[in-house]
Amino acid sequence: MARFIKDPIGLTFGDLQNNSWDLIELNITVDTANVMAWVNEVQIKNQDCIWAWSDADPYVDEEKLEYFIKTREDQLIRTETEQPEQWMLQWSYQREGVLPFKGVASKKLYPEVYESDFDSKWNQPLEKFMFGFWKKYYNLLGPDVFQVARLVRFPKGCGLRTHKDTGPGQPFLIRMHTVPNIGPDHFFNYDSDLTDTTRQYKLEAGKTYLLNTGILHAAWNNDDQDWWMLHNNPTPEAITKLLNTRMHIE
Repeated sequence: MARFIKDPIGLTFGDLQNNSWDLIELNITVDTANVMAWVNEVQIKNQDCIWAWSDADPYVDEEKLEYFIKTREDQLIRTETEQPEQWMLQWSYQREGVLPFKGVASKKLYPEVYESDFDSKWNQPLEKFMFGFWKKYYNLLGPDVFQVARLVRFPKGCGLRTHKDTGPGQPFLIRMHTVPNIGPDHFFNYDSDLTDTTRQYKLEAGKTYLLNTGILHAAWNNDDQDWWMLHNNPTPEAITKLLNTRMHIE
């Protein structure tokens, strides 16, 4: 199997249960102008919902954050300028304000994260984001595609150090990235010491990808343009559907 796969028609979720591949370019494209119109409106209307990763963040549980960082090879975020920012697009109810990763959420501020049924409920779309492109995209592809969905911004000079997104006993994790805006001076790398350029990939605006995030990878943006991404975790059934879909979404 090639490490970078294009035109994956005929593949299934079962074919991807290994670490012999890095990245898949799906046959699903999006209209970048329409996506960015939605992104810009989210920025303007939801400044109070931005979460930027920080050790001093009041929204996180310090012990959980410390454990999370220790399970990585280094601090996860690396930055020369601004912090990466994200908007969580789903939760277990129509909650306002900042929403961090559930894995490091403060017990005091987010008690619902510690409820036994939170995982089964937290993929409810937040109505304040369900307009324009995102509403159309979500309704066309379905809720099984958009699990754990969030909008992420990497400004110039920041990214992620080498890490895995899986925990103990979880060998594989496939994530979908939709890229509405990105400049040429960036990379997504699957080589642990960042020296193997054959595993250093350039993403393209308007395209969608499946990423193998259960193996070591890193990302960096050194372009003047912000790198915007829609991140989500499709279900196994949805992954097979995505692999075998050809679609352009306005």
